[in-house]
Amino acid sequence: MAGRTLRSIMRPKNRKSETDHPARGDTSGKQKRRASKKKFVVAGLSVVVLGLAAGGIVWANVDARALERYTEVTFITPTQALVFWRSEEETVGFVTYGPARFGEKTTVTQTSSEPSTIHVAIVDGISLAGVYIQKHNESDHFWIFPKNEFVKFDNSGNSYE
Repeated sequence: MAGRTLRSIMRPKNRKSETDHPARGDTSGKQKRRASKKKFVVAGLSVVVLGLAAGGIVWANVDARALERYTEVTFITPTQALVFWRSEEETVGFVTYGPARFGEKTTVTQTSSEPSTIHVAIVDGISLAGVYIQKHNESDHFWIFPKNEFVKFDNSGNSYE
């Protein structure tokens, strides 16, 4: 028994050392599984949060578009029109317009400087080919995307699509 310690004598011969024991020793496999599980949970939660945010943005835009039925465009001359629209809150409104659906636009504010729920803006310099307009309100959040609407004068009267 020379060279043996009391601990080695008391340990059963079929028992492995602490570093060999899967529950206490070599845990690299468990750590990898745990890290992989954490990544999966974080990715899943991220997808859920992004899905809820996207759903909220879509819901807000659908709700904002419900007021689109309260829009009217009346031409004063073939190159000048009045744009009327309504908002839920008292706010100052403005119209952006331009020859293309996207790109550089001209901005005109409503005719009254007082906040209100009914807005009127004069769009001037409309080409005979028509323009795209977007109606905005200062109270709109940045995630509200206004509808692009094409406005064109025709000889029979007004044309608003």
